[in-house]
Amino acid sequence: ALYLENVENAALNGICAEVSDSAKAYMRLVDTQDILIVNSKPVSGNVPFCSFEGSASGISLMNNDLSGIDGKTYIVEEGADKSGIRTLGNIVK
Repeated sequence: ALYLENVENAALNGICAEVSDSAKAYMRLVDTQDILIVNSKPVSGNVPFCSFEGSASGISLMNNDLSGIDGKTYIVEEGADKSGIRTLGNIVK
């Protein structure tokens, strides 16, 4: 899994990965701001694409192919605010 903590102004493009079903998510984001995740394709699994913990603002999940996973597009841990997370054009099952 990819882990980002205290990251601002990042763009992740074309991430293709396979993770264990015991992973929390493909990508874990903790206290992040202004993050663009685009054109990514998780390969398989039953975990969410992203997990957000702490503050999350200016997050965009766009044009990702999530058809290969059984998990949710994202989860928000207790205490995190999902109002700063936008999704657009993602392919889901």
